[in-house]
Amino acid sequence: TFVSTYVRNRTPCVEIWVGKEQQTVLAADSRFTIPRYTGHNGWIQLALRDQDCMELFQDLAIASYRHFALKRMLTKLDENSV
Repeated sequence: TFVSTYVRNRTPCVEIWVGKEQQTVLAADSRFTIPRYTGHNGWIQLALRDQDCMELFQDLAIASYRHFALKRMLTKLDENSV
């Protein structure tokens, strides 16, 4: 799993694996929080409040997918993104 979705207080939220290094950088931004149970493994939480958050989520989700995907999956992703 590289992304998890849920609704919290009527707001759609996502948790994304970003790794410990990027987690530290992103946590400085007020839009992000470190999740209670998965944060120690490099996950970050983002509430999807506006279009900017959706675009940011898309970028982070693709980067996370690239970390976990097999080479053949990455090849297919790159072919489809042209």
